[in-house]
Amino acid sequence: MSQKLTFRLPTDTSVTGTVRLIANAVTGPVGPGGVNAVYASIFDNTDQTAASTTVAYPIRLASVASAFGVTVENDGDGNPTLITLAYGGAYDIAYSAQFMNTSNTAQKASIWLRLNGTDLDDSRSEFSIPGAHGGTHGALVPAVNYLYPLVTGDELQLMWQTESTTVSLETLPQGTTPTSPVSPSVIVTVERLAYQGVTGPTGATGPTGPTGATGATGATGATGAAGPTGPTGATGSAGATGPTGPAGPTGATGATGAAGATGATGPTGPAGAAGATGPTGPAGPTGDTGPVGPAGATGDTGPVGPAGPTGPTGPTGPTGATGPSPIINTDGNTGTTIYIGSVDPDVSYTPVTGDIWIKPV
Repeated sequence: MSQKLTFRLPTDTSVTGTVRLIANAVTGPVGPGGVNAVYASIFDNTDQTAASTTVAYPIRLASVASAFGVTVENDGDGNPTLITLAYGGAYDIAYSAQFMNTSNTAQKASIWLRLNGTDLDDSRSEFSIPGAHGGTHGALVPAVNYLYPLVTGDELQLMWQTESTTVSLETLPQGTTPTSPVSPSVIVTVERLAYQGVTGPTGATGPTGPTGATGATGATGATGAAGPTGPTGATGSAGATGPTGPAGPTGATGATGAAGATGATGPTGPAGAAGATGPTGPAGPTGDTGPVGPAGATGDTGPVGPAGPTGPTGPTGPTGATGPSPIINTDGNTGTTIYIGSVDPDVSYTPVTGDIWIKPV
């Protein structure tokens, strides 16, 4: 920054003197603090239902489109419902919710804010969702915004409750004719209002400029008449206090006082934990073999084992001697019956008991 300096010189050229310009650097004004943009654009693309009309449910916020200084954390049930702030300030919190009602009659539902586990007073909005008609579910998309002063680390939740389990927060799929985006069940925006940052420190004073050259001495002017004595000027303000002088030398150390009486012995501390077991020592030498003990009683006979496999067939034995030949009909007579008996049936023969006979079949 530049400054223009103007000097007004006397018209009387008889005045002599020296004009010196001392250029001291001028400290500029302190600039404003910077602005930190803290924000989040959050949504959820799942259907959210209520199993009970007497339970308040945290609204799921599973997707973050963009954010700075704001995150969504899991709650104690592992669901992404906690909007967490990294910076304090005044925040604008806005939401829109897509309610769907499958009942034929209108039903009520409510949404409100919960801060650090406690419901915020006067934050609840109640809505009436129309009933289904003409084969189309009743629908309502309310939009609400809040303005709250919050601090670093605060956790916000959107809570909801319905008077009928036929009401839900519903996500609509992508449209096809024409093509259109998915419609989330819930959309939330969080934005910190403009925040004036802390004023920065004053900059260092610039160096003193060089002394200007001494001007030429002017001619001595005529002595003027003595003017009247002017009024006494006001007393100047007190000068600044001078710096503190250096500290004096440290005095000599005093004599050591007598030792105090020994205090009572404190209670014995608890026993320390048992140390680890040491390594096993080397085995000692083997002792002499003891005498053989008496034989024990004979145990019961074990069960018979399974039969072993059949051995191979032995070689055929020699043919035995030929026994005596029976008396056979040898008279040459042909016939259909041969009798073997004790007599030769030369003639007609009547078999008797004990005969063997063979008849061709």
